[in-house]
Amino acid sequence: MRALAFLGLVACSPDIATGAYLCGPEQGCPSGQVCNGVDNTCVIPTSAMPFACDPATETHEPDEDATHAASLGTLDCANAPILVNGCLAAHDGADWISFVMRPDCTTGSISASIASPLAFEPVTVDLFDATGTTKLAGADATCPNTSASDTTGEYADCLQQALTPGTSYTLRVTPTGDANCGGSCAFNRYRLTVLGGR
Repeated sequence: MRALAFLGLVACSPDIATGAYLCGPEQGCPSGQVCNGVDNTCVIPTSAMPFACDPATETHEPDEDATHAASLGTLDCANAPILVNGCLAAHDGADWISFVMRPDCTTGSISASIASPLAFEPVTVDLFDATGTTKLAGADATCPNTSASDTTGEYADCLQQALTPGTSYTLRVTPTGDANCGGSCAFNRYRLTVLGGR
């Protein structure tokens, strides 16, 4: 009787198809699968590819400091969201992005949210003055509609801050230093969404 029960359990064990799951934190995957660096899915080891940044996201390199920041141009008082697809490769300490708050706004503000795959090292965004020396706001994941989600396989962070019209600012995207697989997954892709407001 025990043998029959055991056989029943074996027959019911799940057969997880390759590519069916997004990788968990630190490239976590079901037994017998590994994280595919190309699309953050769990696959059989023989089909896994290493992590790589899309060359289209790296056209502004070097952008490791405020002096070499990629420009978003002028941020309108109330604009459609601006989407930046970026990537922090291994040993890339930061991506900097500059913008100017439109001068004819009566008041101004920014909402910036960032999302990155859970599989690799989390990234965050901070707001600085134009020179990159004075930090004005840091991400804290308390903005509306921004949270970590197990269903999307992403970690999310955001910031909101009042701005002075006609003033230049910079945003800095950096690794958090957490969950980097002991250095073997210290890289990540990200989507940064920037929205100006009155």
